[in-house]
Amino acid sequence: MKNITLLLTCFFLMCGAAQSQSQFWGMSVYGGNGGGTIFITDNQGQNPLIVHEFLENLGSTPLYNQMCEAPNGTLYGMVNSGGEGHHGVIYKYDPTSNTYQNVYDFYNTLNGAQPWGGLIMANNSKLYGMTMVGGIYNCGVLFEYNPANATYTKMVDFDDTIRGSNPAGTLLEAANGKLYGMTKNGGAFGDGVIFEFDPDNGSFSIKHEFNHITDGKSPMGSLIQATNGKLYGMTYYGGADSDGIIFEYDIASDNFIVKHQFNGSNGRSPIGNLLQATNGKFYGLTPGGGSDDIGVLFEFDAGSNSFSLLVDFDYYPEGSYPSNSLIQATNGILYGMTSGNDGTLFAYNIGDTAIDVKHYFENHISGCMPMGNLIQSQNGNIYGLARGGPFSAGLIFEFNPTIDTFKTKIFLNSGINGSKPMGGLTLASNGKLYGMTNHGGKSTVDDPNEQYGCGVLFELDPVSGVYTKKVDFKQTLGCEPDGTMINGANGNLYGTTRLGGAYNCGVIFEYDPGNEMYTIKHHFTGDTNGGYPHFRLVQASNGNLYGVSCCNGLYEGGVLFEYDITNHLYSVKFHFSSLSGENPYGGGLVEAPNGKLYGLASGGGANYSGTLFEYDPLTTQCIKKVDFEEAITGRPDGSLVLAQNGKLYGVNRTGGIYNQGILFEYTPGSNIISIKVDFLDSISGETPFNRLMEASDGLLYGQTMGGGDFSGGVIFAYDPVSELYTKQTDLDYSLGYGDFNHLIEVGSSFSIIENQENGVSVYPNPSDGIFMVSLPDNSSNSIEVINILGELVFKRETSGELMTKIDLRNNTPGLYLMVLKNKSGTFCTKLMVE
Repeated sequence: MKNITLLLTCFFLMCGAAQSQSQFWGMSVYGGNGGGTIFITDNQGQNPLIVHEFLENLGSTPLYNQMCEAPNGTLYGMVNSGGEGHHGVIYKYDPTSNTYQNVYDFYNTLNGAQPWGGLIMANNSKLYGMTMVGGIYNCGVLFEYNPANATYTKMVDFDDTIRGSNPAGTLLEAANGKLYGMTKNGGAFGDGVIFEFDPDNGSFSIKHEFNHITDGKSPMGSLIQATNGKLYGMTYYGGADSDGIIFEYDIASDNFIVKHQFNGSNGRSPIGNLLQATNGKFYGLTPGGGSDDIGVLFEFDAGSNSFSLLVDFDYYPEGSYPSNSLIQATNGILYGMTSGNDGTLFAYNIGDTAIDVKHYFENHISGCMPMGNLIQSQNGNIYGLARGGPFSAGLIFEFNPTIDTFKTKIFLNSGINGSKPMGGLTLASNGKLYGMTNHGGKSTVDDPNEQYGCGVLFELDPVSGVYTKKVDFKQTLGCEPDGTMINGANGNLYGTTRLGGAYNCGVIFEYDPGNEMYTIKHHFTGDTNGGYPHFRLVQASNGNLYGVSCCNGLYEGGVLFEYDITNHLYSVKFHFSSLSGENPYGGGLVEAPNGKLYGLASGGGANYSGTLFEYDPLTTQCIKKVDFEEAITGRPDGSLVLAQNGKLYGVNRTGGIYNQGILFEYTPGSNIISIKVDFLDSISGETPFNRLMEASDGLLYGQTMGGGDFSGGVIFAYDPVSELYTKQTDLDYSLGYGDFNHLIEVGSSFSIIENQENGVSVYPNPSDGIFMVSLPDNSSNSIEVINILGELVFKRETSGELMTKIDLRNNTPGLYLMVLKNKSGTFCTKLMVE
């Protein structure tokens, strides 16, 4: 996204000028470059601005691509999507330095979108290519890119009936210096065309209009010029059996001839182009046809018009659905790829009856479903692209045909710094924000002995906007966290991962921001002790951590657990069952003023639609308080939040009058919930999810997964006093969707410098308003709490105490400053009331 840094700088400058203002911070799983975003809004959930995009704008999803090589050895190519605007990119790749760079983003669809095929470097040293859609008529364009000055120029707008539409291949520069190509659709019969373009004067002319009744239909590949000077190609459909054809086009005589018709048994629906080998014969692939209808490799002799089926692909070991085209390497061997399952890279020695598989693609390691052409570089190695990979955006690979070695070289849309954050941010006592992503991080390719790519733990400076990865999750440390960390009383962060650890059932971990130390505190075993914890922990007033796991336990419905930080002890306190409610996917517990913990289970209960439960840490009793009924109140899969009025609020993404979700209220200790909002339609927002936030203005803010002007959800506000619901912001793809995440409020910076060196600690922080303060000694202490307006909201004098309590439950949620003075000096820290 352009000018993010400038906009962000301006935003922080404005915030610095308005000391009384706070901002909302949130994250999205998707959006940005496809890997999620961190964003801020004003203190009403409006005027959103992206702070960080989790994936780089490198492009993604390579489809039917083909690289070309410049004289200096640089490879140029295109990918179908990604980049700014998500409409594809032109890139260059240097095999020597292993560096990748976008050189053009198809962000303006009038200049083309979704490039298919590849680029060619013409004799004038310029690159030419085509896009499938975009342009004035949204039928695709033919363009020129000059590497010398990085200039992109649209040359032709395809327009359907006159010039054809939707080109799906690569251009050919013929011996006469003109460019020839095909479109998949358009022309007089709507079946595609062969065209000629003169780069010297920009003239464009149709040379043949396909007609499926008499010849072929929908060519999805490229032309080649044979040694006889004629052009040869294939169509996807057409012919007597509608399975495609091989054709010949004579530039000199303007004569078009059908040379071969595919009939299913000898191949079907070819994609790509023919290869004329050194023996003068043509070789090609079809992704369908053959005995199992999973593709063939064939030979065609244009002189005798003879066709031979050489390889009838089998699922194993050859692979299935060979994609696109073959190349002949300098060793005389043909190389190609299949796309079925994860795909293969194979070699075929002319005259053999079988192929030799050189590499089996492995999705998260070496990619999957390669659907493009290979190229042999002047360094002798073969290069190509595959989809998939650890960040699901694709990759560039290298194959050495001399020693048969395969290497992954570049990951597109690198998620090395994390992608797809799930949960929310946490404001730590050092004033920095911390969060986790569910994917991305260090790649397994970097260390084959470890399963990386499991997400990261990161830090974000809310003042400068600087993002820093702190921990790469991996199998042994925990994988795929999907929750929010909490700031413990000791200043350390605590959280869980859903997978990984000794039993691959998740872990409880501690992260010390001061010394950047990550420590596993408990490995979930996946048996009666629970497994696969979701979302967030809570530190109760007794100092212990509490949470839930969604699975396992005595009745396979999950467990409620306690972790004693001081004694490092984990214990199960309750086993969920179908009667009490089970599978608490929403996870997060909340402590009410009565000292009891409340949470939601997604299944079980009297109506098999989930429950609201109460747990008393003193008596260790867990009691079902509310049975949800999906048709009326929906099924809970989020978390509760405690408001300053002492009541609990939550959202369900189903239920209500319109079955688009509800916002409900619960009074602790009671046995009923009250529906406060029936989510209505796609305009005001629908299917709310996760957790609400009570802001300093007393309103509850949340997000929906759907609805809004852009169908990406909305940020909304609910006033518990007036019971008024208001849509604040429409979420779009660039900002990111609202699922799985929640907002937090962060106040503007205080002018006083924090000093945390005299042994004072505050916990839990953030909290619902109750803070326990551990004092350095039993001497006299003066404690004051100031709100973001500079007003004194709490004051206490202590003497002879080692622990005291601050009660801010009657104050609005938000950021506060605690100032403690004693004989040792002054201690200052921020308090966050949620």
